[in-house]
Amino acid sequence: MNKYLKTGGVLLICACAVGILWTSAHHKKDVLNGTQKADAAQAISFPKTYEKQVSDTFTIQADVIVPENFDPSNLHKTTAQIHKIDQEEWKKRFLESGTEYQEHEYEESNREEKRIKGMLYDKADGWQLAVSEQCGALWAAKMDKIINYLIWDYPVSDGYNRDAYPIQGDLSFAKRDDAYQIIAGELESLGIPMKNVEIERCYNLPYQTLAEQEQLAVERGELDADERRTDWSSEDDAYYYYIWQTEQELPVYPCGHIEDMDPENIRGGIECCYSKDGIDYLNVSYWMDFKQEEETLSLLSFEDIIKTVEEKYGDVINDRMMTLNTCRLFEAPIPQAEGSYEVVPVWICKIQDGDMSNPIYLPVNAVTGQEVEELEYE
Repeated sequence: MNKYLKTGGVLLICACAVGILWTSAHHKKDVLNGTQKADAAQAISFPKTYEKQVSDTFTIQADVIVPENFDPSNLHKTTAQIHKIDQEEWKKRFLESGTEYQEHEYEESNREEKRIKGMLYDKADGWQLAVSEQCGALWAAKMDKIINYLIWDYPVSDGYNRDAYPIQGDLSFAKRDDAYQIIAGELESLGIPMKNVEIERCYNLPYQTLAEQEQLAVERGELDADERRTDWSSEDDAYYYYIWQTEQELPVYPCGHIEDMDPENIRGGIECCYSKDGIDYLNVSYWMDFKQEEETLSLLSFEDIIKTVEEKYGDVINDRMMTLNTCRLFEAPIPQAEGSYEVVPVWICKIQDGDMSNPIYLPVNAVTGQEVEELEYE
C-alpha cells in the first residue's frame, strides 16, 4: 500500500512540475510574442518626412502621408468586388418626378481599357443620369447648373484653380457638416454604403469666386463671352465634396492609373455638388464591397520602399534635378477576374523632374517593394 502511495505521490509531484514548467514556458512565450508584436509595430512605423541626397541629379525631400489611425501591424489581406447598383432607385430619384425622359445607350472605356456599355437618360427639366453597371459608375447632373469652369483634375492644366476655393468655413444656406449628412443619407437610400468613408476635401463655392473664375475662363478663350452669366448671387453658393472609401483606415485609391490623378489632389470615388436646391451634381464610380481575410500582411519599412525608387531613378543621367517630394499610402484595387479585385497597399510616389510640367508617378507595392505595373499606362 505504501508502495502505491509513494508512486502516486511521485507522479503527482511530476505532474505539478510539468504543469508549472508548461505554464512558465507559455507565459514566457506570450510575453515574447507581445514584445515581438510591439517591436514589429515599431519597426514598420513611418516617418513624417524623409530627406536624402541620392546623386547629383536625384534628391529626396518627401512628405510621407499616412493616416494617423492606421495600424501597419494589423493589415489584413483583402479582396473586393464592384458594388452592385440599384438602377431603379437612381431612376426613381433623378428621373421619375413628372417630366418625361429619353434614354440612349452609350459606350466608354473602363479602367482595363475595355469598351463597356451604359445607359444615358435625358430629362426634359435638365437632369441627366448615366449608369454603367460594369464599372459601378453613376453620374447625375442638373445640366443647367453644371459648373464648367472648375479646373481641378491636373495641377499642370491651364487655369487650374482648386486653390481659389476655400476649404474651411460655412456658406449662408447651410453648414458644410449638415450638408454632408444630407448627402450621405441620400446615398444610403440609393444603395451606396457610406460606413467606411472619409471626406477627402470639401470646397466652398461662393458665387463671387465662381464669377471671377468664369471671367478668367473667358479671357483664356475657354468660354464664349456671350455664355457668361450676369446674374450671379448668393443663390448660386454651393459646396463641392470629394468623398473616398477607406479600407482598414487607408484611403482607397479611386483611379485606374496613377497618371490620372495627383496624390496630393486626389478626387474621391464620390464627387458631389450641393446647393440650396439640394444635389446639383453627383458622380459615383468604382464603389467597392470589401472582404477581409484572416491572413495579415507584413509591410516593408519605408527605407525599403525608397530603395525601389533609388534603383529606378538614382542613376538616371539627366541634366535636370529630379526630386521625390510626396509618398502617400493607399489601398489600390488591382483587377483580377472579371469584376474581382485584389486590394494591394501601394505607395504612390510623386517625382518632380526639373521644371518639366508633368511630374513622374511611381506606384510601389508596400508589401513586396515592387513596382505596380497594373497602375501604370503601357
